[in-house]
Formats: sequence, C-alpha cells, structure tokens
Amino acid sequence: MAQPLRIPRSRTHPPPEAIFGQPVVVVGMGPAGIRVAQEIIDRDRLCRVVLYEREPWAPYHRVRLSSLMLGTVRIDDIANELRLPADATRVVQHRRCTVTAIDRAAHSVSDSSGRVQSYSHLILATGSSPHIPHIRGIALRGVYTFRSLSDAQQLMARTVRSLATVVLGGGPLGLEVARGMQRGNTAVTVIEHLPRLMPRQLDAAASRILAEQLGNLGIELLLGNGVAEVVGRERVEGVRLHNGREIACDTIVLTTGIRPNIELARQARLAVNHGILVDDRLLTSDPCISAIGECAEHRRKVYGLVGPGLDQAAVVAHIVAGGRASYRGSLAATMLQVAGRQVFSIGCAGEDEEAHRDLTPQVHRGGYGIYRKLVLRRSRLVGALALGEWSELARVQEAVTHHRRLWPWQLRRFRSSGNLWSTA
Repeated sequence: MAQPLRIPRSRTHPPPEAIFGQPVVVVGMGPAGIRVAQEIIDRDRLCRVVLYEREPWAPYHRVRLSSLMLGTVRIDDIANELRLPADATRVVQHRRCTVTAIDRAAHSVSDSSGRVQSYSHLILATGSSPHIPHIRGIALRGVYTFRSLSDAQQLMARTVRSLATVVLGGGPLGLEVARGMQRGNTAVTVIEHLPRLMPRQLDAAASRILAEQLGNLGIELLLGNGVAEVVGRERVEGVRLHNGREIACDTIVLTTGIRPNIELARQARLAVNHGILVDDRLLTSDPCISAIGECAEHRRKVYGLVGPGLDQAAVVAHIVAGGRASYRGSLAATMLQVAGRQVFSIGCAGEDEEAHRDLTPQVHRGGYGIYRKLVLRRSRLVGALALGEWSELARVQEAVTHHRRLWPWQLRRFRSSGNLWSTA
C-alpha cells in the first residue's frame, strides 16, 4: 500500500472565537456527503450541519440509477434522504445551490444565491464528473453521459426514440447502460478500446464468458478498438472507428471514466493532484477542511466507488465529533447484475492481479457460465472474482478483506466444487 503523503499545512488559523458555535458545512449530498452528515447528526446532538447540493433532486443512491433505467426499481426506491433529528432546525439543506468559493481565512463559503455561510469544519464531498474524451464530433446532439438522475431520465426517454445506440466503455457502468438502452428494442453496440470487458475487475477468461452472455442478449461487442470520430452534421449519425469501420447510430452514451471535482479546492489553494490531497485523517492541506469520496486522493489513490467514500465518511464523522480515527484505504469491491448474471470482484483480481507476480490463482469452472477465481499471496486470500450466484460471497469478501489463510484442503474443495467451506 502506498505510504501517506506529506501535505503542507496552512500556517494561518482564525482565533477560536471566530469559529466557535458555527455549523459543520458539507458540500455535496451524494452518498458520501449524506453519510458523513448523518453520522455527525447521530453522534453529536448539539452540532448544526449545513449541506449544499447543486442538483435539484432530493439525495439518491447513484449506484441504483441503472436499475431505474431497467425498470426494476422506481424513483422512490433510490431515495437517500437524511433522517432528521428531533430538532430539525439544526440541519439546513440547500438544493440546486452551488458553493462558488471558499474563504479559508474567514472560515466561510459563498454560494450561487449570494449567501455567505461560516463553518467550524468544512467537508468537501464534491464527487466527480464524467470524463469526456477528446473525439471529433463529441459535442453533437445525441451524445449523452450517465452520471446523474437527470442523465438517467434523459436516457430513459431516449430509449423510446433511439433505433441504434453506441455505448463507449465496456466497464460495469457501460454494460449496465447497454442493458438499459435495450428496453425499447434498441440495437446496442458496446465499444471498449481494451481487449476485454470490465478490464479492471475481470480476467481474460471471465471477460470471454461475460461477452458470450451479452452477445446472446443481442448486444454487439467491439473490443480492442476505439472511436476516432463521431459522424454527423447537427446530431449524431454514426461513429468511425480507428480501423476505419463506420457504425450507424442515433445515440451515443459515454461511460469512459470520471474526473474528480477539484476546481473549488483548487481555487481555495488547497493541495490537489488528480484529486484533493488528504492524509490518513482525511484532512486537506487546511486542517479545518476534509475531503471524502470521489473527489479525494488518499495515498495517491482516487476511488471511483461508493464503498470507499462511505468508509471515509465514517472516519471524518468520528473525528468531527471529537473522536480519534484514521483511514488506511479501502478494498475495492464490485458487485452488480450484468445480463441477468451476478458479477463480483474484490481485491487483487483482474487488472490488479496482473500487476503483481507473487500471486497464485485458483480457478473453478462450473456449468451455466459459472466461473470463480481466488487469488492468493503466500496462502492468504487477497482477491476473488465470480460470475454467477455464489452463496459464499459474504464469507469470501470477509476473507479477502482480512487476508485470511486458506488451507490446502479448502483449495481442493474449491477446485472441485467451487466452494471453500463445508455445508455440513
């Protein structure tokens, strides 16, 4: 694991009386922002909290947007509202309101409505934005991103009118969008510039199995290729690939990664790199400002997943409430439904496995596309991936998290039956 960064600290601090009694301010009401606010409210019955969110919607679970597109959940099912305390006046939520500046010397933030809000501690949970690749024609009408509830609603409406959709990116989000766009009997093509699907989470064998399953559902997959140009005059008419092939389409969905939202921090002269630099207490270069979630960079790593952001939120809430805690990093785990099949990956699997030479894989292949793989380092479990249902997933995840030792008889059982533990 990467070592903690030395982050230069601000040498100017306001006098205690300037911030005493001021609320904790949280910028961003995504999953990490809501979690840190909720835990602070629950831990400290006197603390006041002010939250800002630039989106117009009530807080929601972003990871369930693809389920909303598929029609398996309703919009009410993805709600992620705060549980307000008995004294609800100590929690203020500003929606459709952007924080435009941080005045570190005055311990205040300014917002798009002209308000100036003082803070005792500021928590940046500004999240990330979709990465827009530099491709000629990418600004044409008919190009969409998939990151917010507004994006999901636009794409749900688009499924009714789209005859042919191209999804750029063969990661988890791209595959979920591909299935969602099929609801209106739309022809869907997924283009991934790397030679396999979900390259960060899956190995080559698992990717091949998943590709076959998606192909059986009518999704065309183009791997090891990329888009050189979006074709069209005023709106999308197709794409031209690097190999010269042209694919006609009326809709393009970009799932080509994310960029941490660091501009607010940069303007405030906080230390930034790819994300907002934080130490093991998740403090920025200003000791009165924390950063969590997809905007934070801890030990040279920016997590693009919800789980690590929730872990970070718990640490910051504990510290703000007067406790002692530190964050040493999170183990990235992915669990989703693709093509009606459960896909699971955690730890040193897929891309991470290939980056290390001291790992030993153990594989089980079953019927009906079942594929399970364990990755060990000196007999200890450090990674796993699976296609298809696996009743032991919770125990496997715990074992990877704590690097549990696996014994020879467990590995023999796994290779033959696909399970590590006896059901007797």
